[in-house]
Amino acid sequence: PEDGERLVLATLGPGEVVGEMSLILRRPSSVDVIAQYPTLAYELSGEKLHALMRQYPLLLVELYELATRRDEEIRATEGSEALSAEEILV
Repeated sequence: PEDGERLVLATLGPGEVVGEMSLILRRPSSVDVIAQYPTLAYELSGEKLHALMRQYPLLLVELYELATRRDEEIRATEGSEALSAEEILV
């Protein structure tokens, strides 16, 4: 965000993936991922991911659905402006 504050888009748990949007939708990464707790993460290069998707086509389907769903969520978050308490009071 322009004001320097962080915006939490999602909280992920064990077994979930990050970075699929840039790999699947072929665009630059648009967010940073910060672990709140000690985390063990596996890194998979685009090359290795593409090889796995050729071997397991359903992997592409699942990751594409996840990437497009997250893209829609991010676009919805970016399009909505936060309201102050004064603006919410009726």
